Amino acid sequence: FDFLGLKNLTAIDFAVNDIRRMDPARANLRLEDIPLDDDAVLKEFTTGNTVAVFQCEGSGARKLCMDMGADSFDDVIALMALNRPGPLNSGMVDDYIARKKEQARTGVGRDAWYVLPQLADVLRPTYGVMVYQEQVMQVAQVVGGYSLGGADVLRRIMGKKKKEDLDAEKPKFLAGAQKNGVEPATADRLFDLMAKFADYGFNKSHSAAYGLISYHTAWLKHYYPAAYMAAAMTLDAGDTDQLQVFVDDARALGLAVLPPCVNESVHRFIPHSATSIRYGLGGLKGAGENAAIAIAAERVENGPYKDLLDFCTRVCTGKHQRAVNRRAVEALIRAGGFDNLDPHRARLLASVDSAMAAADAASEAAGQDALFGLDEAPAFDLPALDGLDDWTLTERLREEKTALGYHFSGHLFEAYEATARALGTQPLSELKPKSTRPTKAGEKAKYQNVWVAGIVRAVRTQIGKKGKMAYLTMDDRSAVIEIAVFTDTYAQSHALLAADTFLALLARAVPNEGGGMRISAVDVLTEDGLWAKRCGHVSLDLAPNTGRDFLQFLKPMLGNEGASLGLNIEQASNTAELLLQNTYLKPSAATIAALRSHPAVTALRFSAGDAKSATSRFEDAYDDAPDDAQDATSSAQQNANYAASYSDNDIPTYDAEYDYA
Repeated sequence: FDFLGLKNLTAIDFAVNDIRRMDPARANLRLEDIPLDDDAVLKEFTTGNTVAVFQCEGSGARKLCMDMGADSFDDVIALMALNRPGPLNSGMVDDYIARKKEQARTGVGRDAWYVLPQLADVLRPTYGVMVYQEQVMQVAQVVGGYSLGGADVLRRIMGKKKKEDLDAEKPKFLAGAQKNGVEPATADRLFDLMAKFADYGFNKSHSAAYGLISYHTAWLKHYYPAAYMAAAMTLDAGDTDQLQVFVDDARALGLAVLPPCVNESVHRFIPHSATSIRYGLGGLKGAGENAAIAIAAERVENGPYKDLLDFCTRVCTGKHQRAVNRRAVEALIRAGGFDNLDPHRARLLASVDSAMAAADAASEAAGQDALFGLDEAPAFDLPALDGLDDWTLTERLREEKTALGYHFSGHLFEAYEATARALGTQPLSELKPKSTRPTKAGEKAKYQNVWVAGIVRAVRTQIGKKGKMAYLTMDDRSAVIEIAVFTDTYAQSHALLAADTFLALLARAVPNEGGGMRISAVDVLTEDGLWAKRCGHVSLDLAPNTGRDFLQFLKPMLGNEGASLGLNIEQASNTAELLLQNTYLKPSAATIAALRSHPAVTALRFSAGDAKSATSRFEDAYDDAPDDAQDATSSAQQNANYAASYSDNDIPTYDAEYDYA
């Protein structure tokens, strides 16, 4: 038995049993009966929808599936044989794909692919490329006159690459070829081709067995995605990184992945419906299999849990107390396991001590009641904790990561995305090499830097040629990519590089030889750094009759550099924007938040750029505006009167720019 396929066979078994249970029409489902020429299933390979599909899960395998395509089950078998380092690095795979596409385009293969006409039947299914070990043996039989046993011996000799053995075997092959009418030069070339492919060829029967498992998993994922993805998640519940990949892929398929629930979850992930999956308790850090079994068993025996105290009383004391401990209860709260009973996770977590103590007291009281024959146990209540704020999005996601190993219900970038985009960062999915055209002969293309932003998933450091450097795995919900931070940049920014933090990077993408790209960071900024460097202008709409108090509030936020600041002040029927001259707002997340929350500010807008260029744009726009001397004079006088109502210590000089009726 091949243990490499054991996990996937178990996933198939889980999925088939769930399908039989949930779909009466498939009560007798047997994968042995499904057709192997289902175009919809084969298309999943061609489109790269192969996450959780046996032997086709990794990014390299998915790329191979898309490059090669699958038009038949034979193509799936070939995928199993070709998706290995030997064929990929030898040029074999490139030849196979190019010839497959050419034959699809022209309708016929080239005779030259087969070297000899008598080899067409042997090599036609793989476009003249010796993919399988059996093909090497067949060539030895057809051309060299070998017996089946002798051909197998030759295959093994070729696979070992021992020169003395090959030299001893070659005359025998050439002699047999000559008897079969093959020219010596052609036979010599064919022997060398066989020796090359024998090292990379895969056993076809092995490849066919793998291909069948791969096809079955693709079939299940296509027709019953909730059942199959739940099974795949169950078997990788202990591998946080892989589990997150499966959860993300399930959501991309349109499935709802529901959080763990004390009143529904069991140890494994299960299909909740045809379009949803209920998170398994086995996926929590801190709640082991025994805890999951105890929670489900108590629920089946005595009904759903009513609240945290009821849960702790029933499973944290008595016969289950060793299985369900404080750590398990806290993990369930952090992961959302009690959300159906009380969505206020912060309050629940703060109540664990009280709930555990009350559960112990209730258990002890119940024992005394039984001993003395009392009919009713005393009631225990938890403290209200009504004034406790629930977690923010960021806090909730970080607590989920403590319990699950990753952010389950959202993405940390959500809190930063709107700001990052407004300040001129582009999505990671759109990052690609951008170059300027050389102006002189022989001049190399220069690649442009662009701003990107995201959450750091992981930081990997190493010693490079010039010293210590790092690789950041960045995630902005549109893509996950790796960006190098070389020695000079690393020396200036290493203190900022930490997982689960927001960073903005001035990145440079350069194409590499494999058709991909290499990305490096030229500059690294925190959120406040991004505000300081990329915010060019801030405009505030102020409520009527805004007074000196607001100006005093604003004063500490101003300085000699930063973003230009415009104040839109409503005066009678007009609103005039006053643009501060030679004084700038020092933008930061805290500054912007403080301005937005001030009662005098009715609206806040900002744009990317630097202060000087932002001011210049305002000046250019004013120069190009229609000349209305009466309105301009009136507006300037209003602004002068407004500014004159305060002392020089209160507010800097303003410049009238626009009037709006």
